[in-house]
Amino acid sequence: MTQDEVLNYLQQHVIPHPSKLIYQPPRKPTYGISYPKLKEVSKIIIRSNPIEFLESNNFSIYELEILQTYVIGSLKDIDQAIHYFKELLKVAKEWSVIDSLCQRLIITRKYPFKVLDLLKTYMDSNDEYIERMICVVALSHLLRDESVEEAIELMTQLHHPGYYAKMGKAWALCEVMVKYPDQAFRILEEKSVDPWTHNKAIQKMIESYRIPQETKVKLKTMRI
Repeated sequence: MTQDEVLNYLQQHVIPHPSKLIYQPPRKPTYGISYPKLKEVSKIIIRSNPIEFLESNNFSIYELEILQTYVIGSLKDIDQAIHYFKELLKVAKEWSVIDSLCQRLIITRKYPFKVLDLLKTYMDSNDEYIERMICVVALSHLLRDESVEEAIELMTQLHHPGYYAKMGKAWALCEVMVKYPDQAFRILEEKSVDPWTHNKAIQKMIESYRIPQETKVKLKTMRI
């Protein structure tokens, strides 16, 4: 299924004035297609010829970027998945596209060290969305016994001042507290991240239903 065929299908489901339905309108043009409908379309692409779509996609509208994340997430070959992951990263400048791409890279759980090596190549990017990507891949797939320490080391070395980068890190630190509280407390005690991210992470931890009340009591004393 080529990009043109997908666009023709999507045009049948265009929503007038879609930006009114979106909290933060995408920077690219959008048809306003619902995410369930895009998921439906992605299944058709995956069943037909996913590589044909991935190769022909020029990302001209927001929905094509989201569809690319769904199709990449379906790939079973790690090298293939990494190739298309890197290609989309070159153009993705929406937090929602970044998050969708990272969360769907489930193959990371089978090849954690290969993906960690990939993340290391982006550590000097100084790009807000790339730094968010590192954090979202980590919190989605790398908070496991064999990879958590390396994931934490990468995240605490990120320093981009952009909102989406810092929010991604705060979100990731909250997940660390849920799954590895000893490591999370170490990060907070050592003040390994900037004050804004430190305090935002604590806020998220206190708001989380997955963190015990006694932990939250201690967290309230650790703001800076």
